[in-house]
Amino acid sequence: MKRRVLILLSAALLLPILVLAAMVIQAERATRDAPVFRVPIHGVDPRDILKGHYFNFDYDWDWLEPPSIPGGKRSAEVTICLTAPRDQAKGPLVSLQVDDCLARIDGELNNFNRPVFRPKRNDSHHLPRLYVPEDYALRLEGIARSREVPLTVDIAVTADRRVLIRGWHVNGELAKDYFR
Repeated sequence: MKRRVLILLSAALLLPILVLAAMVIQAERATRDAPVFRVPIHGVDPRDILKGHYFNFDYDWDWLEPPSIPGGKRSAEVTICLTAPRDQAKGPLVSLQVDDCLARIDGELNNFNRPVFRPKRNDSHHLPRLYVPEDYALRLEGIARSREVPLTVDIAVTADRRVLIRGWHVNGELAKDYFR
């Protein structure tokens, strides 16, 4: 009887660990062969871009031509096409034409004052965001407000057209090295 209880208890403790390991392996497989692009970003809402420990940002896509939304709508679900950059500092060239793409991303295009494309997210946050350690916060806020120092993120684009942030940079350096 004692042995049976021990086996059941071991299985109950081991099962969540195995499920978590399987999820990690699945996520790694999804991103292993995903193309990675460095994309410029800028802080959103400079009055409160560091709400909590997160830096809210938008991507500064290098559009092949300014995108327009058919039917005079203000926003639409679209797929963008990423191709080789014409200028490394501006990131990949982006268009709504989905031919000869290095990667495709599904998301929402808003066209109010300027075109803003945000990839679809699996969480409840509308804006893309980065975790920022408290040590970096004040310096990053100053950099984001001035817009004089380039900020970029490395994004991996999975086969199912999701965007995963692999790292972020300040003035071409990894953020952790820049803020040392």
